[in-house]
Amino acid sequence: MFTHVMVSWDGSKGARRAMDYARAFAERFDSRTLVVAVAGSAADAFHFEDAKDEALAVLGAGIAKARFAVVRSSGDHGASLRSAAHKAGVDLIIVGRRQLSGSARVMLGGPSSRLLENSACPVLVVHEED
Repeated sequence: MFTHVMVSWDGSKGARRAMDYARAFAERFDSRTLVVAVAGSAADAFHFEDAKDEALAVLGAGIAKARFAVVRSSGDHGASLRSAAHKAGVDLIIVGRRQLSGSARVMLGGPSSRLLENSACPVLVVHEED
């Protein structure tokens, strides 16, 4: 059903929980997993390249079909994730969702909100806490 899954990584609690779901999909469907970090600057990109080992360890050592990529963003992380998903041909996107206050949610929205509105494939949004 899901042969190629993309999961967003930023090291947050929500991203770690999203990795749990990505691992479950990989184990259940033997799917390929693309872990993507979105960087807003060259410094961010360097930081996330350093985080590659941590991200793949969180995903799980037994997930053989996993790879890691850093994509650059000009400000709209949701659009960057959507573009990366389209280019990779994934059939499911998994993202963690940070808990924003009501006013911040209205003002900022969030990558997960924009993905839900504009993605061509299913999007699984994982909250930081149950």
